[in-house]
Amino acid sequence: MKYVLVTGGVVSGLGKGVTASSIGVLLKACGLRVTSIKIDPYLNTDAGTMSPFEHGEVFVLDDGGEVDLDLGNYERFLDIKLTRDNNITTGKIYQHVIAKERKGDYLGKTVQVVPHVTDAIQDWIERVAVIPVDGEEGPADVCVIELGGTIGDIESAPFIEALGQFSYRVGPGNFCLVHVSLVPVLNVVGEQKTKPTQHSVKGLRGLGLTPDILACRSTKPLEDNVKEKLAQFCHVPLQYIFTLYDVPNIWHIPLLLKDQKAHLAISKVLNLASILNEPSLGEWTSRAELCDNLHVPVRIAVVGKYTGLSDAYLSVLKALLHASVACRKKLVVDWVPACDLEKETEKENPDAYKAAWKLLKGVDGVLVPGGFGDRGVEGKILAAKYARENKIPFLGICLGMQIAVIEFARSVLSLHDANSTEFKPETKHPCIIFMPEGSRTHMGGTMRLGSRKSFFNVKDSKSAKLYGNKNFVDERHRHRYEVNPDMVERLEKAGLSFAAKDETGKRMEIIELPNHPFFIGAQFHPEFKSRPGKASPLFLGLIAASCGELDTVLHPATAHQHPISNGPKNVYVNGTPKKSPNGLADEIGSRISFHVKAAKLTYVLETAQQKTRDVQVGRTYGVRPEDVQAPPQVYRIIPPQVNQDLNQVPPEVNQAYRAVPIPQVVPREVNQVPPQVNRVIPPRVYQRRNRAATPETESTASSSFNPRPEIIVVEYPDDTVAETSLKNHPPDKDKDKDTIMEQPSSPRHRKVVARWLPDEAQRPIIDEAPVFTPSLEEFEDTLAYIEKIRPLAEPFGICRIIPPSTWKPPCRLKEKSIWEHTKFPTRIQNVDLLQNREPMTKKPKSRKRKRRRNSRMSSSKRRSGSSPSESTSSPETEEKFGFNSGSDFTLEEFEKYALHFKDSYFEKKDFGGDIVKWKPSVDEIEGEYWRIVEQPTDEVEVYYGADLENGVLGSGFYKRAEKLTGGDMDQYTVSGWNLNNLPRLPGSVLSFEDCDISGVLVPWLYVGMCFSSFCWHVEDHHLYSLNYHHFGEPKVWYGVPGSNATTLEKAMRKHLPDLFEEQPDLLHGLVTQFSPSILKDEGVQAYRVVQNSGEFVLTFPRAYHAGFNCGFNCAEAVNVAPVDWLTHGQNAVELYSKETRKTSLSHDKLLLGAAYEAVKALWELSASVGKENTTNLRWKSFCGKNGTLTNAIQARLQMEEGRIAALGRDSSSLMKMAKDFDSNCERECFSCFYDLHLSASGCKCSPEEYACLKHADDLCSCDEKDKSILLRYTMDELSSLVRALEGESDDLKIWASKVLGIEHSDEDQTKTSSVISEEKKLKEGSVISEEKKLKEGSVISEEKKLKEGSFDLNIDLELDYQEDLKEEVSTSGGELTASENLGVSVEPINLGFLIFGKLWCNKHAIFPKGFRSRVKFYNVLDPTRMSNYISEVLDAGLMGPLFRVTLEESPDESFFNVSAQECWEMVLQRVKDTSSSLGLPTLSQFEGINGLQMFGFLSPSIVQAIEALDPNHRLVEYWNHKNQTSSDSKDHFISSNCSASLTKGKLFGVDLM
Repeated sequence: MKYVLVTGGVVSGLGKGVTASSIGVLLKACGLRVTSIKIDPYLNTDAGTMSPFEHGEVFVLDDGGEVDLDLGNYERFLDIKLTRDNNITTGKIYQHVIAKERKGDYLGKTVQVVPHVTDAIQDWIERVAVIPVDGEEGPADVCVIELGGTIGDIESAPFIEALGQFSYRVGPGNFCLVHVSLVPVLNVVGEQKTKPTQHSVKGLRGLGLTPDILACRSTKPLEDNVKEKLAQFCHVPLQYIFTLYDVPNIWHIPLLLKDQKAHLAISKVLNLASILNEPSLGEWTSRAELCDNLHVPVRIAVVGKYTGLSDAYLSVLKALLHASVACRKKLVVDWVPACDLEKETEKENPDAYKAAWKLLKGVDGVLVPGGFGDRGVEGKILAAKYARENKIPFLGICLGMQIAVIEFARSVLSLHDANSTEFKPETKHPCIIFMPEGSRTHMGGTMRLGSRKSFFNVKDSKSAKLYGNKNFVDERHRHRYEVNPDMVERLEKAGLSFAAKDETGKRMEIIELPNHPFFIGAQFHPEFKSRPGKASPLFLGLIAASCGELDTVLHPATAHQHPISNGPKNVYVNGTPKKSPNGLADEIGSRISFHVKAAKLTYVLETAQQKTRDVQVGRTYGVRPEDVQAPPQVYRIIPPQVNQDLNQVPPEVNQAYRAVPIPQVVPREVNQVPPQVNRVIPPRVYQRRNRAATPETESTASSSFNPRPEIIVVEYPDDTVAETSLKNHPPDKDKDKDTIMEQPSSPRHRKVVARWLPDEAQRPIIDEAPVFTPSLEEFEDTLAYIEKIRPLAEPFGICRIIPPSTWKPPCRLKEKSIWEHTKFPTRIQNVDLLQNREPMTKKPKSRKRKRRRNSRMSSSKRRSGSSPSESTSSPETEEKFGFNSGSDFTLEEFEKYALHFKDSYFEKKDFGGDIVKWKPSVDEIEGEYWRIVEQPTDEVEVYYGADLENGVLGSGFYKRAEKLTGGDMDQYTVSGWNLNNLPRLPGSVLSFEDCDISGVLVPWLYVGMCFSSFCWHVEDHHLYSLNYHHFGEPKVWYGVPGSNATTLEKAMRKHLPDLFEEQPDLLHGLVTQFSPSILKDEGVQAYRVVQNSGEFVLTFPRAYHAGFNCGFNCAEAVNVAPVDWLTHGQNAVELYSKETRKTSLSHDKLLLGAAYEAVKALWELSASVGKENTTNLRWKSFCGKNGTLTNAIQARLQMEEGRIAALGRDSSSLMKMAKDFDSNCERECFSCFYDLHLSASGCKCSPEEYACLKHADDLCSCDEKDKSILLRYTMDELSSLVRALEGESDDLKIWASKVLGIEHSDEDQTKTSSVISEEKKLKEGSVISEEKKLKEGSVISEEKKLKEGSFDLNIDLELDYQEDLKEEVSTSGGELTASENLGVSVEPINLGFLIFGKLWCNKHAIFPKGFRSRVKFYNVLDPTRMSNYISEVLDAGLMGPLFRVTLEESPDESFFNVSAQECWEMVLQRVKDTSSSLGLPTLSQFEGINGLQMFGFLSPSIVQAIEALDPNHRLVEYWNHKNQTSSDSKDHFISSNCSASLTKGKLFGVDLM
């Protein structure tokens, strides 16, 4: 991450925010991703409670953050979405630090500004800088930080110190300081003065920061001698000093920086020169120049409370500007103080009253913005009344909407007392009321804040049309009061329309007057999402209505909604400048790009540098249907590679981005147009390279084009060419407004000209896959039936299942609210390109994007590559495969279009030319489909609703929460065949996945039409897939069994070598279709299935499948994983690791989850429980010797053993994995993305980065002593688990204890004969006795363990704890303590490492930093039971070690002390206090406790392991005392009645005596 810090000096208000935003724009134009942070040194937590007179407007973010207005500048300039954490205030930092101090995170240290506050600032910056804000994954490249205030302000001192430290933290080449300063001109002398800047830089350097770049504000450009003087005295290179002089509008600032090559200066400071592109600011330049050259005014009155300070309404002002530029009008804002419109002002200040009303009556439109308080409210009501009665366009925002409602109630309903309870709590007619969830006692952050959905319920309203007739919009809110729901009905009856409401339907969001030219109020703040070039729809409507051009905006089919050109700069005909050729330039400027007066001309767009880039293949530019003699769809820009064999063009034509006014460019014949020229020709003449035209298209060409066409070059301002939406889809009285943003060349905009060619059918001749018809009894158990048919169906890879005739689940998609009103997104498929695709320029291989996982309570999105027809959303993929975004449809609309397409494509006429009604068969459609795929002659583009990432439709099945009625309906909601239930059925290992993953655990819906396809693919993680066909026409499937998967891949590589050479991961893209006929010829076994409505299709692990739709239909799919899948899943994980592909599931988590469930089942079936049911019997069937689950665990164990052995690490590097290692975040290998749930390798140098065991040595170059291997279970524990699944009773008891928390009797414990204490058995799982090891031959030498990898990070020996206790009694003076009475058994977790200093040992023990152990003791919250405590040794700095004891089940219960003894005495005292408060008797023996013993520092095995860390005896105090008592110490470590074979072992890799 690179950081650019912008500071300011001399005076405030210099424009640091605009400067920071402009730097961001410049870097973004260079190809970098940019984020921003604003630091405000004031003590307020946020800007929410600050008066606009103090800091201007409060800007609201999507997440509800109330922030400084500069963040609005960042969002508008950079087109990003920031978070509340992108605004840092002193209040937030201090609140964060104090909260940590209260929690005890500072470990007893004195909390100071340095280092604690400064560290918090730096940590905050680093954390926020990596949050993506531009809609893409991963962190940005550069973070621009603006430090508010002026250098020298007292309140900014901690931030300046922190930023000085931060520049050293990130290092040279990663930090650039831009200092904005003032260079004034004194009128007396008339010269630019540098002294203020010199002093500002001097102060900055005195505070520890040295500027790299100076940005000097001035009225005029800096003179050369002034720059030289600044360079000399400020120690900044001359080329790094830039002038930011006054400009007509702030959009010129990025251009000023670009012209002075600021991007090069920043790139040199940040070492970005190698990756920085030349900035592309063509669109930005055009917009800035256009704004300067607008002359026709539009006058808007802003009636508000804070009109004396324009910054109070900054976003409103910017939104008005964006809209006026879009409408090509010069914005004039008349600020009207609301209070000056009131009657009281007429008496007190008649001049102000007259001036205010004169302004109001002279405007084109009225805007009443948001606000708080009653001052000026009556004036705003009068302004709304004037606009309503005089048909003046009106827009009310937030309070402005509420004002309009009050005025309407007073004037129309004659409720003269109508008011808001904010202004008159006792009013009899409260139109506006306080929201129930608001707070009346706290002001900050208690309003309804952030982005929220508003749903349109009046479809023909102006606001709905302005928003493109969407179902809902997301806009930002900031209000405490709302329209009274009890008055809505009365208001509506009187004529006030509530066009939009919130999701509950009870909170009003938009009001309108239908009989008014434009009278709209919005409860939200649309200004916060307005952007240059993307004006807010409501503001655009206000400006357009004020200009008399609202119809143009509401009906973009005749004129583009966002025109952007004042007219062409130059027009050329055959190279000769013409003012108005053929009427071309007549009335060009205001609404569309250009006219076509003569259809015979060929038009070529070749303009300035960025202009050519804006011209896109397959788009119609600015052609109005009424101006074209030929049909409008004739004119399309087609690819330049057409007719590539011609070389008749002069070399200068190939000069990039030049206008081409050369008469000789176009040869005489139409079919010889040179390939280098992007031209507009009929789409059917040259649909594809070397493709002959049909007679129909030849006639079109001859009638539309002159044999010697002219070239017209239209040179526009450097901006995006305006488009015209040309609608040529079937007639529909309900015009679709969601197609405005779709390319006019999309299927919906063009006639269906391709036709069925039955004589060339290519239907593949392959065998049918099996069909199964379960009985009612068999159908009751879904997984059991799948298990039953698997041996019969898996060899085919696919099969069809026809449910019993009585099973007819209702489909929720046919509910009217969904069918007619819910819109879903689509993709456009080029069917003729699915197999016959030309390779592109070779691009570097990119890794699969990060998987997406969500909690069960939230919606989730399936990862890339999961949907059969889904293509990734990156621009690279769009360009690569052509799966562009299509229109938004309702199901009703999609069905109409699908029927129209199919009827047109398969159209038949009789001898008289009349259309014959008929329906093609599945075989006929199949033959035509493969003809298109294999031997295309026409473009065939269709829609496919498979990329439903927003989940608007949901499942076609009802969920339990939706439809549990107690009637017949319940059988469908609870059925295992309901795809909402299937993945988590008992017996499916997916039930152990905590997150909902769309398409895997959440059904994935597909809406298809004729020829829409799902291409060859394997299910993610090689899972089973069950697909259900809800309604509509058949789907044709093809399956290849998993045994033939490799053969299929080889065949496709053979036939598509260029594509695979360019894209080795082509099969993962899910966009390549391939003929089953070719596969059959290559020896691949392929099978066919025709799925009808109401039927299931099941695909098997590793099986490839593909297919297409025969017409409009709707289906859904989900994955399932019976236990037999585990082997396939492990193979998939290993394959993904080899291919460096991200995973969607943690296979090891599912594997262990299945094992836990099996242990539970076996325990329930054991003699001691005797509980038998269908579920535990099923799990039992997977266990036993050679059971499916047993074998899966055994295979995973062997894999782990082999990988640990291959590392050859000393066993001291083996450590126990923390239980929550991957509970809060996904842990995966940094190299191959292997899931790390079971094991991981780490290093001290990178505590948050881990590797799998295969790539452990690649993690870093540190010494092996600094590296560690984390294991969730030791190899002995996993071996024990295998034996438990095989039915070994002792092992089953241990694992039942772990899984179910069952305590065993002493007799059971004796039978178990564990090698460690019972407490250790429950925690570590080392479950077999040393005698059993010897008996079974599993005790091997340590050398053999190192060789074979059979490590155990736990104590690998039997310790006689009673012997230990005897020694410990003597060390405590013979007095029995609480710990001794308990028979303490300490379990080591982490040995830690030594710090050599006096405080880190005493004569009794060594205290390694990071040491952790576990021990059982009475629970401080409930002394009637025993609980685990974690004892730790922390670093308290100069104080030495800090000892902490934490109740494991309740981490908030922690005890700290610099003495281990006193730490545990605090625990004991707390136990005694709790016992006393609960009335429990206090045990007399609890008069003392041995703290060292409770930590484990007196346990012989732990002592010996710790001593091994100090072989040179550098901890002198401990070793001197030990040497004096060496004769006594031997018995402390070796029990006299323990055999040598049982006492010798290892702890953390240390040999024990």
